[in-house]
Amino acid sequence: MTMLLEVGRDRVCSRDMASNHRRTGQWLPLFLLFLLTAAAAALRLYHLDTLPPGLHHDEASNGMLARHILAGHTPVFFSDYTGKEAAYMYLVAAAIHLVGPTVLAIRLPAALAGVALVPAIFLVGRRTIGERGAILAAALTTVAPWLLHLNRIGFRANLLPLLLTLWVWLLLRSLAPGRNTWSGWAGAGLCLGLTAHTYTASRLVPLLVVLFVAYLAVWHRPVLQRCWRGLLLMLVLAALVTAPLLLHFLRYPSDWGERLGQIGVCTGDVPAGACVRRMAEHAWATLLMVGWQGDPMGFFNWPGAPALPISVGWLFSVGAVLALWRVREPAMALLLLWWGVLVVPGVLSQDSPHFLRTIGAAPPTMLLWALPFARTPKVLQRLAARHASLVTGIIGVALVLVAAGSSIPGYFGRWAARPELFYEYMHYAADLARLADDIPPGVDLYLSEEYYRHPTYLYLSPRTHAARWFDARFGWPVARPGQRSVYLISPATPTDPRVARFLQGAAGQNILNEHGQYTGTLLEIAPAPVGEGRGTGTWPVAPATAMDVRVGGLHLEGVTIEHTIAETAGGEEERRGQAEAGAKLFVTLFWRVQTPTLRDLRVFLHLRDEAGHLVGQHDTLGYPSREWREGDRFVTFHTIPLPAHPLNGPHHLALGLYDVVSGERLPTSALEGADEEGVVVVPLPGAGDE
Repeated sequence: MTMLLEVGRDRVCSRDMASNHRRTGQWLPLFLLFLLTAAAAALRLYHLDTLPPGLHHDEASNGMLARHILAGHTPVFFSDYTGKEAAYMYLVAAAIHLVGPTVLAIRLPAALAGVALVPAIFLVGRRTIGERGAILAAALTTVAPWLLHLNRIGFRANLLPLLLTLWVWLLLRSLAPGRNTWSGWAGAGLCLGLTAHTYTASRLVPLLVVLFVAYLAVWHRPVLQRCWRGLLLMLVLAALVTAPLLLHFLRYPSDWGERLGQIGVCTGDVPAGACVRRMAEHAWATLLMVGWQGDPMGFFNWPGAPALPISVGWLFSVGAVLALWRVREPAMALLLLWWGVLVVPGVLSQDSPHFLRTIGAAPPTMLLWALPFARTPKVLQRLAARHASLVTGIIGVALVLVAAGSSIPGYFGRWAARPELFYEYMHYAADLARLADDIPPGVDLYLSEEYYRHPTYLYLSPRTHAARWFDARFGWPVARPGQRSVYLISPATPTDPRVARFLQGAAGQNILNEHGQYTGTLLEIAPAPVGEGRGTGTWPVAPATAMDVRVGGLHLEGVTIEHTIAETAGGEEERRGQAEAGAKLFVTLFWRVQTPTLRDLRVFLHLRDEAGHLVGQHDTLGYPSREWREGDRFVTFHTIPLPAHPLNGPHHLALGLYDVVSGERLPTSALEGADEEGVVVVPLPGAGDE
């Protein structure tokens, strides 16, 4: 009897020890996951408002759209800025409400989504590749340069990998025996539907769903028979969540394809053969992006660096091969399909490989990389039978540390020190925006930028909302008589040399940052005397030929024509040599606004020969029509490359205004110089008969 009691006591003790071991085994991964999540937060939130420097216009546009939400608008899709899904903007709106209209508010939702991705990867990894592999995948997610770079930029694409990962976790959890619950399927449907509201690449997610269901139908029909009701619930809820966005696209079809038309690999009149070759090249580049040759754009990483350092990235290929070997397992098939479908946006678009457009494939990349560590290799089992599992884990940790040693100093050190970032992330625009806020309200502020009403200025500087926008490369608004004027000129719009003629009495300076980089130019023009008549003034430099033509709501007051081909001196050989050297025709048009308009107008300028054939052209409007005020004076600068042969016989310029949206030419009403409706004809001096 005593012996039996002792044996029973031993069994109880053994059971208690086993229970404690399981409890310790559960707490250790959670503790490690906590440390990894904290590290991810530190890496993504450290100096988030100043690194990357400045505020790129794509980020700033998200802030401007978030302000629309705060003003009471609640769209599911924004047509502005080439079209954007709205989910990220709602998060930015919440951040602005908490921390104000700052750079941090725009980037904070992306950074937090990157932090949340670490535990989400762990949850999926535990269901697909085991606990050890899950910890290693979460660790790599924490330090991978691909995600570290993108999570610190305020782009809506950062929401896609998080929601996809949560959907995969809930899907696999619900497919497991004993887990077929309505709440799990409902959560999966919610996450799946929300992916459509994140980023353009999410439009391929339905393909992933279809392929995985087809896979189950072929190889795991009993699973479908057991879970078909849950799958149906998931799809119905996803459709309901997506429905408002689909209704928007049905109502505004152009919003569906505008961005796709801009970035597609086969946009324009590309022959079918060339299109196929490009896609094949992009597919190969995308396959190599993980561990060999990455995105060439320094905007997203060190130019050309792979998504994972070469020293560790090769393991992704090993993991992909292992997954293919175990493709009959639903989890392995889903990881492969997930990666294969979500890299397609990079294959079908320009500039491949492209880290941002393939960001939806980042989670399966981390999981496939960690797959070789899910099981202890037989070689290690033979070499270190008792400690093989520990050795496998140590190797995995060592490789993660190698990746961290490359990624973290690479981002915060070498990449952050790149001088190009000042211009790539438009730090200059942020500096000029703050400078604009120092301009008193009573001063006319003119702002020259490449992008009309650049969102970086508008988001950071309330003063720029009242500025007059123009592009100094193609035009110049002349200061109003009797009015003090300040011009801010961006490095993105280097001024046409002819601008100097219109700066009489101007005082200014080139602005440099603390590193000596060119930030922009500030010019101040004192009030000029008012001429005779209300709101009139004399031109700082008179046009070579005076005109008196009404074109739409503008008055064409003159034109100056200059060209590089000798008018009388030299013979044909000399003129031909000048032409072959790149001769150009420089035309300056002098305009006065009589009737402001909200239409988007542009000046066309055609060089034609005696028979009316087009020889060259230049369309522009350096001072956008939506900025016009009655009485404004401005000049437009046109440069027409001349052909490589002499201009034999009379030539003339045909010019006018047209509506950019409709293509309609505005009518002319002239005292002299008018020809057909909508066209003003100006003879070209110096092109004589030969």
